[in-house]
Amino acid sequence: MTDYSTQACTVEPKESSSESPVDVSKPAEGLVTLYQAKLKKVRQQLDELTKKQTSLISQLEDENRRFTNVETLEDLQQTFVVLKLYQTKLVAIKKEMIQLHDRATKLKKRALKLQQTKQKAALHREHQRELQLQRETDLIAKPSSSHENNPPSGWLAAFLLTISAQPVERVLRRESHDLPFFLDPE
Repeated sequence: MTDYSTQACTVEPKESSSESPVDVSKPAEGLVTLYQAKLKKVRQQLDELTKKQTSLISQLEDENRRFTNVETLEDLQQTFVVLKLYQTKLVAIKKEMIQLHDRATKLKKRALKLQQTKQKAALHREHQRELQLQRETDLIAKPSSSHENNPPSGWLAAFLLTISAQPVERVLRRESHDLPFFLDPE
């Protein structure tokens, strides 16, 4: 095989003349055949390099995703910490609301009992007041209209006659050591 890299290629310019045209296709074919094997090898290497670069790019993207996931994982962990804190607060608020509800229920029951007691006391006072009024009305003497139409009989009639027969002056003049006017012998 001939080493073309050491041989100098000299091309002498020819004057354009209508002499015979130079056939350039043969040296071009020789040049192509000479570098074709190397070019195929370079093309294969470039294809391999492209494949390796593609796989490397995908690996880098995966790593980037992992780092992003780590960041989001940290955010997620922080969110869980905050969530746990809020859940603790919620449980505390719920307990407090239950306690407040129990206290309110007890207060309502107590208020109801107190109201019932006050109502009973008021009812009892009203009943006592009615009884007192009844006693007072029973103690007040009432003129009886039935006595005017029907004259009394028996000892009451005699007593009333005795009282009416006595002069008013004597009743007014009598002294404390005297007998009561209705027992007076006169």
